Amino acid sequence: MGWGRRLGAPLPAKRKPPPMSIYVVPVGHLKEYTQGQERIAVPAEGKTVREILEALGIPSEVVAAVLIRDILVPKDHVPQDGDEVKLLSVLGGG
Repeated sequence: MGWGRRLGAPLPAKRKPPPMSIYVVPVGHLKEYTQGQERIAVPAEGKTVREILEALGIPSEVVAAVLIRDILVPKDHVPQDGDEVKLLSVLGGG
């Protein structure tokens, strides 16, 4: 008959956009808290790094530094979609 949509026909379903994620990369012994996982996808829901650490079960006090795009950021920073958040541990010894 032709092209186009029949009058009154339902619209095709819209595709859902993929969920926004950030990627947490624990370095060194911090992998103990992530069962050895080297990169963990976490929904980017406007949470601070500190809140993400809590959700992952990583004590904030064992994380000495947080890097995003190789820039030091505070634990109160809110990562953006696609960010890779590197977690560096406190050094021990003596």
